[in-house]
Amino acid sequence: MFGATQLPMVVAVTTIGTEAGKLDSGAAAALVGAGMLSVLLFPLIALRLRGETAPTARPGVRAESW
Repeated sequence: MFGATQLPMVVAVTTIGTEAGKLDSGAAAALVGAGMLSVLLFPLIALRLRGETAPTARPGVRAESW
């Protein structure tokens, strides 16, 4: 999931499609917006799937005191 965030590729493809007249600007904007969401969400989802959601406890410090 870390490698699935390819925003520059989405921008390049939508630019080419828009300039060639094969893609309207609204659809291009929606694709770029979806790409931006994937850049933000996929790394967070990947961390959660790996089990790294909570900070690690420091020796001598109780987690409830954070």
